[in-house]
Amino acid sequence: MSNSSEQYKESQRLWQALFTTAGGWSKAEVLPDHASVTGPALAGMDGTVHCVHRGAHEKSDELLAVKRTFRTPAQADAWAPDITDENAVSLETPALVNDNGTLRMITTHYSGNTGRLLEQKLETFNGRLVWSLAEPFGADDCVAPAMAVLNGEVHLVCASLAGHSVRHLIRKPSGRWERAVGPDGKDVETPGLGNFPGFREGYQSPWPHPGLALTVHDGQLHMVLGKTDNYPTLHHCVFDGRAWSDPEEPIEWRGASEDDPRSLQTGQGAALASYAGKLHAVYPANDANQNLRHTTWTKDNGWSTPEIIEGHRSEHTPALLTIKDAGSSGEALLLIHRGVTPSR
Repeated sequence: MSNSSEQYKESQRLWQALFTTAGGWSKAEVLPDHASVTGPALAGMDGTVHCVHRGAHEKSDELLAVKRTFRTPAQADAWAPDITDENAVSLETPALVNDNGTLRMITTHYSGNTGRLLEQKLETFNGRLVWSLAEPFGADDCVAPAMAVLNGEVHLVCASLAGHSVRHLIRKPSGRWERAVGPDGKDVETPGLGNFPGFREGYQSPWPHPGLALTVHDGQLHMVLGKTDNYPTLHHCVFDGRAWSDPEEPIEWRGASEDDPRSLQTGQGAALASYAGKLHAVYPANDANQNLRHTTWTKDNGWSTPEIIEGHRSEHTPALLTIKDAGSSGEALLLIHRGVTPSR
């Protein structure tokens, strides 16, 4: 069987939808000529929405070229053709963030028998935008990166394979990445990742993992991470600038039953975004239809009961971004996700 991307495009197509408080979720719309073997990542900058993904492919556990597409405020309904840069490759969905006007990306690579994160930024070279060369920054033995900007600084969380826990780094104005520290000057204590197979056994083994999600809501960092004892579950915790809260378990159990082996194979996480005074999470359900589910969180009421997003299915973690709504004077949530591989 050929590894040609053409034969995988149909099931790996990228889809989009908008959510507003007034109108709910829109119908699924396909992004023509855009497909990805895993989920995408989103970031907004000066009104332009940037999307990176790994393209259509037979296997998701290979080092694949990162593709970039975008849409401008003037062409809100039209995504640019994918741009492939030989400098940008990754073993999993990259992390993407607007770092005070610089589009910054973290990619995952092999390092011996484990993972390693490298940093790149979008810059102008010979009159065109390209990714800078990938550079290490001290995140060895790590996978599953996620980024957000809090108080002008980029925060990165990732899964430390050696420590079976979250690693929390901050990019300083000098460009140096440093461990997040508490008021006592010591490294902040971060949540553990439990016994999830991909984090426990090392990178080159079959390693489905749920990834991490990070966003800023009400002036604090919010993270959703996956962990398991017997079933994969999604946990929520908050960083108030001093310490991480203990992980809660806000979202329903995703294993169907004790006898269902899919409970250890889904490995998908949630997408997070702050919108209209609430923290929003969207994640694939571990059921036969792989419907996307949507839940919201407030400090007073916790997490709402997850609801199925009709017409939206995915077998990979989606991406969420709060954007200006071209159809009104307010904001909206942009959701982009890949499709589902048909049953054979």
